[in-house]
Amino acid sequence: MKEKTGIVGNPRTPLEDPGLTWRFLSENKSVNEVLTLVGGLLERIATLESEIKVLRKENLTLKKETSELRKENSELERRLGMDSGNSSKPPSSDPPSMKYPARTPTGRKPGKQKGAKGHRRHFLAPTMIVDHRPEICRHCGATIEDDVPVTGDYQRRQQVEIPSIEPMVTERRYHALRCPACGKMNRAKPREGEKKCYGPRLGALIAVLTIAHNLTRRHLQGLLDSVLGTRLSLGTIDNCIHEVGDALEGTVEALREELTQQSGLNIDETGWKKDGERRWLWTFVAPTMTFFHIAESRGKRVLEGVLGGRFDGIISSDRYGAYRSYDKAGWQVCLAHLIREAKGLSQSSDPLTSRFGIWVQGELRLMIRLWKEGKAKSPQMNSCKARLKRACHLQHDSPEEHARRFAKAILKDWEAVTLFTRVEGEAWCGCPQKRGRAFSIPKRPGTCGRSRRSFLIP
Repeated sequence: MKEKTGIVGNPRTPLEDPGLTWRFLSENKSVNEVLTLVGGLLERIATLESEIKVLRKENLTLKKETSELRKENSELERRLGMDSGNSSKPPSSDPPSMKYPARTPTGRKPGKQKGAKGHRRHFLAPTMIVDHRPEICRHCGATIEDDVPVTGDYQRRQQVEIPSIEPMVTERRYHALRCPACGKMNRAKPREGEKKCYGPRLGALIAVLTIAHNLTRRHLQGLLDSVLGTRLSLGTIDNCIHEVGDALEGTVEALREELTQQSGLNIDETGWKKDGERRWLWTFVAPTMTFFHIAESRGKRVLEGVLGGRFDGIISSDRYGAYRSYDKAGWQVCLAHLIREAKGLSQSSDPLTSRFGIWVQGELRLMIRLWKEGKAKSPQMNSCKARLKRACHLQHDSPEEHARRFAKAILKDWEAVTLFTRVEGEAWCGCPQKRGRAFSIPKRPGTCGRSRRSFLIP
């Protein structure tokens, strides 16, 4: 009985089965048959090597595409997880489902704490005094007559009220008369300021409510109608705001000059839409005023246009490159921005990146606490800075791009990150609150003039 050499229905040749090849060679075959077999084997080997090369090339391509897709997916997940708490995005961009961290319970009761300084309403100069006398004795119930003198001891309560608002309407009549000399008709002409349908005080009120209190034109129109009893069209209100802005041109320029004399400024910039085009809203916060400037650029030349070629004070801001290259006496990078970036890294899926983010957050928060305790130049602060620098050096060559860039950025701006630990009185944060003035940028402040680029809120 013959031995089977393959599967029934699918016989294999010696070129395809190494066992058959060895058995074929062990038999007494002629040289030609062996050479034919060897030639076939070599051709088979060459074909397989060619296929292997193609497969290897395809494998490398697929690995590269997989790596790129993983990076893209990781970046998309990182962006999807960005919010105002772990990036520079404003709180207004947070979705409604955003959950903010709950406050840590302090165990204290709400309201004034024991030993805290109390606050009360201050009495005003009264415009009218109303005396009240007791009419019945609360002890015996006897009626007290009006002729019983008071003791002079009294308690007082004040109630503030506004007077009934009625607009003062001035009607100007420009009469016509005939000249007694020539007999021709003449009519009086409106002088400067008399052509407007609103007076200076009403115009100033409209500007303040729009700019300082961020009322829209339509809301302001309703307020004037319901409270002041004055009906103005939207066009009139808009013209009024622009005319007030033009009148304040010299004041704004004078305050811009004063801005350059400040010892320190908090500066920030954000994207802005003006007439449907991309602009930048620059905010300069000083102790006594906030100066806005709308510019077409986000570059250094905006700082040079507002503050001049050099600012002799300290600028507090984020790590945007325009502040780095601008000529100034000092630069403090806002640690709150760095903490948010570090928080974003701590949420990374990469364990080393996450650990780095947690480490940086801890060191930055400790630096802030030491500064608040008056230990800006203490050995503890020096140790904290050394640990922070070491963490950044360890991630200087990290394979994770965001961790590597963040570490390099801190090391590059190290003097600006730690300026508050060397300069007396300088704070750690570029937020407006550090200058003793809480301020929030309104959603869309008016520019007080169609062609105006700068405006202020005192």
